[in-house]
Amino acid sequence: MKTIRIFLARPRYPVIRLLSILWPLLCGPISAQAQPLSCSIANSAGEPIAYVNVYAPQKDVGAISDDKGRFTLDVGDSDTLVFSCIGFEEQKIPAAALRNPTAGCRIVLQEKHYEFPVVEVKATRYRKRKAGLDTRSDAVQIWFIGDNEQLGKEIGTVMSNSEPCFIEQVGFNLISVNFDSLLYEVNIYEMTDNKPGRSLNRERIFGWVSRSDARKSIEIDLSAQHIYVEGDFFVSIEAVHIASDQKRYALTFPGALFGKKSLTKGVDGRWKPETTVSIYAKMKCVR
Repeated sequence: MKTIRIFLARPRYPVIRLLSILWPLLCGPISAQAQPLSCSIANSAGEPIAYVNVYAPQKDVGAISDDKGRFTLDVGDSDTLVFSCIGFEEQKIPAAALRNPTAGCRIVLQEKHYEFPVVEVKATRYRKRKAGLDTRSDAVQIWFIGDNEQLGKEIGTVMSNSEPCFIEQVGFNLISVNFDSLLYEVNIYEMTDNKPGRSLNRERIFGWVSRSDARKSIEIDLSAQHIYVEGDFFVSIEAVHIASDQKRYALTFPGALFGKKSLTKGVDGRWKPETTVSIYAKMKCVR
């Protein structure tokens, strides 16, 4: 009987050939992959702008600039970055336009000139009133937690109002503070279509909280800003800076299961419902 031997030819470098075919399909173009982008942000005078919100909607990631206006964010060249900060025009810039190894990455934000209405109040009598939720009960507790990559998060409460008033103070109550220190920013917005809209801040408002503020009420005097409201508005607390050796922050607020409406905003820029948080405003209203 005649034996027939069959030899199968082996392709040269089969693994390399297979990878060369699959690599583009698995990973896509290099330019679309996320790579660290480090930039600085300044105003038109060249001064650094601290605590600017930076968001890449395509990747759903964000960051906040440090006290020297610097930030680092992992984005692809096909992504677009959105820069927003009270007192400056919002800007949208493609990430590819910011990658310049020779000149470096520098963004200049243009100052925004708010046109607040001129308010003539002829009343000689005012009455004090309070809006929001002011409670120290720990029966309901709301946690506000993040790390050094989640700075820029906000938590706030809607202030129901239907009178002409000036905001004199805003405040919040704390149950616990589980970190050494946190720099926060107070933001006040008009309510538009059931969510925070135009900023009412005439200037940026910052404060610090630390462990020693547990079980305390924190109040911020706004009388010098002359913030005038005639309808509902929203007061929020934004986490903007923690110490370099501190990895996380955690605040516990008192709250309520029913009543006022509260919202939180992540680095993605989207507002989401939250259990009512003990944040309030004290006002001087025209009689």
